[in-house]
Amino acid sequence: MKNILKKNYFVFLVTTLTLISFSVTFANEPPKKVELKDAIHVLQILANGGGNEKPDPEPEPDGVIGFETVGQDWEWSVFENGDHSPPLEVVVNPDRSGENTTPYVAKFTAKKDGQEWAGTETFGFEPFTLNESNATVTIFVYKPLISRVCIKLVFPAGEGLGTVAELFVENTKINEWEKLSVSFKDKINVPTSKITGLVIFPDRDPRNADNVCLFDNISFSDDPVSENVIKNGLIQSIKRAENLANGTGIGTSNGQVSQDAADTFRVKIGDAIAVKNNPAATQMEVDSAIVILETATLDFKNAIIGTVGDDDGDGKVYLYATDASIEIDLDRGEGKDYLEIVDWETGTTHDDSYMEDSTYKPVFSVSAGTGWGSCVAFKGFTAGFASNYKSFHFKYKGSQPIKLQFAKATTPEVVLTPDSDDWYEFVIDLHSTHGDLGATSEIGFYNHDKAPFLITDIYFTADN
Repeated sequence: MKNILKKNYFVFLVTTLTLISFSVTFANEPPKKVELKDAIHVLQILANGGGNEKPDPEPEPDGVIGFETVGQDWEWSVFENGDHSPPLEVVVNPDRSGENTTPYVAKFTAKKDGQEWAGTETFGFEPFTLNESNATVTIFVYKPLISRVCIKLVFPAGEGLGTVAELFVENTKINEWEKLSVSFKDKINVPTSKITGLVIFPDRDPRNADNVCLFDNISFSDDPVSENVIKNGLIQSIKRAENLANGTGIGTSNGQVSQDAADTFRVKIGDAIAVKNNPAATQMEVDSAIVILETATLDFKNAIIGTVGDDDGDGKVYLYATDASIEIDLDRGEGKDYLEIVDWETGTTHDDSYMEDSTYKPVFSVSAGTGWGSCVAFKGFTAGFASNYKSFHFKYKGSQPIKLQFAKATTPEVVLTPDSDDWYEFVIDLHSTHGDLGATSEIGFYNHDKAPFLITDIYFTADN
């Protein structure tokens, strides 16, 4: 069998990938209000408390309120913004070519009929104290006009709220990102150990029209940092894809691909490399790039002329067959395609040359087990071997439903019920039925009823 089957390929990620879950507003979609989930933890990171409280650690990479993860699911209330004030929205960054390259930002629409002090606020922070390391607040803004931006810190004062301080700064650029900062350092010695809220006024001046103001990357630091993004999975996917592309020839012979298939695959690899090299890429974008590249890798494998592992070019990769003229592509033994046939401690007796059936001779017979059931399993494949194929076929005869297991797949076990007690051929769409097959090295057929059964013509194909 071809060496390509013996390589351990990473398989198509399924939303398995568990992508970051949040709501954003795209074109033609209604705005969605973000809700508070973990403000206490984040403010502990941002605040770096002092005084008699236990000191918090220095600000960490995820301490920036950047609306990729931190900030996008907080509750931001909008106030004094007219009769039909829209909520704060999280939207796609309209300009990633400038100073702020992150994909998602906050959108505040300052209404014409709103007060000049219309703004947005968030509460529920763990109380913290201003100190040298957290008293400078930076914020990126993108505005259609020059006007003041106001940042206010608040704390409870009896029944109402007290203002620690509110500071103003004016943007100097229009329709491009600009980083602004204000310093609360002169308030460090003021009793401020109960700061619980942050208020932002993006357009703190009288206005004659609705003004759409964007803001992003709020940090309690002179030098805000980006969110930490893990790219190891993407790097590995790119390496596997490049190895496959480099090891596959162009042409019409077995084991080659067309020029179009090769060019398409190279474009997908290039797209993934661009995400890897983008310092502003979010975890969501990285995870999405992995899924796209792994799908392209699977498509490229399927475009290779001749089924992977198909020794005789008949389009089928056989594990077992009744017809003696069929070449068995998956060979058993040390150093071959799989290692051994086992019974998973059921006490089952196997006969791979059973001649007593009236329809097929020989077939693989699985007798009634003496343990928990009846089972035959093909063990010791290279992990991930089954990910090279789309479908799995076998013929079955038995009195009970058969359970099919691709061990360590996303969905390892499925129960299959034939239409009759006579021979029935099952055709399994591997990836829709079993999901990620990247760790699979064993196939098992079994039942828990100690019922005997017969199987034959077991094979894989690259096409359904």
